[in-house]
Amino acid sequence: MEWRSGLGAGIGEILDLSPGGAGFRVPVREAFQVGPAVALSSAAGDGPECDLADDAKVTHKTPDRDGTCRIGVEFTPLPLEDEPDDQSLAGIL
Repeated sequence: MEWRSGLGAGIGEILDLSPGGAGFRVPVREAFQVGPAVALSSAAGDGPECDLADDAKVTHKTPDRDGTCRIGVEFTPLPLEDEPDDQSLAGIL
């Protein structure tokens, strides 16, 4: 998995991935380059790169004794495209 934050970028190990967020691990030296928001992408085997998040909010950084740091991020929810507005409901009610 690749990450980008501000001027920093690197490769990390995905620990957890869900619709609401992700957890990944990087060397402690790289963790200092991860700002309050991060972009994550992953190559799907031999296929094309897949963007996981463009602007994920960093929720925590937890250093481990092995010289790595676990980073948790929360994905920004996408707006529902098919959500009806008040005008479209007026004719139904």
